Amino acid sequence: MSTKELRKITVEIPFKNEDTALIIYKSILPEITNKKSRRNQVKAKIKNNKIILAFYSRKTTMIRALWNSYIRWILSIVKVLEVLSQ
Repeated sequence: MSTKELRKITVEIPFKNEDTALIIYKSILPEITNKKSRRNQVKAKIKNNKIILAFYSRKTTMIRALWNSYIRWILSIVKVLEVLSQ
């Protein structure tokens, strides 16, 4: 499936520091690389203290569902990191 025929939304999520961004990036990467869907796609990259997520799908509702899943995972990881740092 060509990304040209898909809708796209890109989101930049900043974190306190590069270490936190890297931990979260590495935590969500298996989910991104193991998804082999014909209906949607997620790409991620890290830039300094930011994670950049790009969501692709033919349907806007699917992009919203993907975003909801990824933001929940990211927020969960952030909470775990906060607890571990105490």
